Amino acid sequence: MTSFTRISLEQLPKAELHVHLEGGTLRASKLIELADKHGLPKPTLIFGENNNLKFADHDFLDFLKVYDLAASYILTEQDIEEVTYEYLEQCAKQGTLYVELTCSPDHVTQNRKTYTDIHQTLAPEQNTDLKAAFRATLARALQEKYKTLPNIDYAQFIAAVVRGIDRANAQYGIEARILIVLLRHNGKEHCHTTIQNMLDYPHPYVVGINLAGNETDFPPTLFVEHYQKAKKAGYKLTAHVGEHTGAEYIKEAVDILALDRIGHGTSAFLDTTLIATLVDKKIGIEANITSNLALTNIKDVTSHPFKLFLDADILVSLNTDDPTYFNTDIGREYEKAKSAWNLKDEDLLKITRNAIQSAFCEVSLKTKLLASIDLYEAARETFKHVLALNDRFLYSMFMKYLLEATQPSLETYLRLQAQNPKAYDCKVLVQKHIAYEQACEQHNKYIQSTKMQLSNHSHIKSQKPNKKTVSI
Repeated sequence: MTSFTRISLEQLPKAELHVHLEGGTLRASKLIELADKHGLPKPTLIFGENNNLKFADHDFLDFLKVYDLAASYILTEQDIEEVTYEYLEQCAKQGTLYVELTCSPDHVTQNRKTYTDIHQTLAPEQNTDLKAAFRATLARALQEKYKTLPNIDYAQFIAAVVRGIDRANAQYGIEARILIVLLRHNGKEHCHTTIQNMLDYPHPYVVGINLAGNETDFPPTLFVEHYQKAKKAGYKLTAHVGEHTGAEYIKEAVDILALDRIGHGTSAFLDTTLIATLVDKKIGIEANITSNLALTNIKDVTSHPFKLFLDADILVSLNTDDPTYFNTDIGREYEKAKSAWNLKDEDLLKITRNAIQSAFCEVSLKTKLLASIDLYEAARETFKHVLALNDRFLYSMFMKYLLEATQPSLETYLRLQAQNPKAYDCKVLVQKHIAYEQACEQHNKYIQSTKMQLSNHSHIKSQKPNKKTVSI
């Protein structure tokens, strides 16, 4: 909990389920830092206003090229860890409790290629524009750089992301889990390899799979086996659907891929039967308002179906997708929704609860996060009454209680109540605080149990045929 000098949107608990780590979270300043670190040309051609990344004509395929270009600057395990930590740090400072990071090991583990392969990835179309020329220059520089760098395998990639998560958790208390993304355009066989890596080198932070890329040319039918295999292994399932396709595409994906959530899903509102299915099966929608405004034909915020999903009681959440490209962050997404539809704090907390309820993390963590939201809400209501009493002593004591709430201890509150009979009855707050303590205790037991199970594998840092577990 944070100090309630005022009740602000920044302090309101948030959660995010749909954000792409490599490329998508890289700020221009970080790209320049990585370029200097690795001796690579600076990608100034793709910088827009305020040093945000940009792409031409808001075209989705052009966006994918720029994404690949930015991600190609991540070359080492340290880079991966830093990018992970820095994004979670930013989220934590905006009141975010939980993030699911969509990670693409392919963007790092498959990058040791020939110049021809690299150039085809970064600039597949032969043309004479400045971006194509820059991509060619970068491809040559990367080819030379790869000669001096060791390969990064799947297990090393996951371990680096985990270190970033654990650093952010230790520093800010923010929780995060990992989704592994299958890239449609990489083809079925390569996606099978990705799934097999997940099965061979599991980690408790890796909780699900995603499917991204060009929807139109790569239908859900191509990936049924991949999703069945992941589901059988206990992974949760989501996919980018309905961003550039219609409601029928979403219905097909939900049915044949057995999705637990859908990414984007903007066209779902066109089919009332589909809406009913999403509600009945508790299939969440990962809404990305700013991203959709940039990459689809949705013209303004109020035209976005988010509010329709919220009113229909779908487990819809707010997300950034690729915040660097769209000049957004999770706080701005909450602010944008609040302003567009005149949402109250209760509505925003419902959105956060929706995210936690449809999250792919372990039950003990969900319970802890929901208890944290309940505690925030109870403390906020109590704070309103404390302010109304206009008692400086009571205010200072209550603030002390809030500052100590993560210890956790109720002694300050009990002293407050004993010393000032005017104190608002905080029974609900106490109950929520105790529930939060209990949830934290149960989750800590789960974490300790998981660590003990993996203790025999703590030395594993890379993929080896006879040792197939990534340490926590």
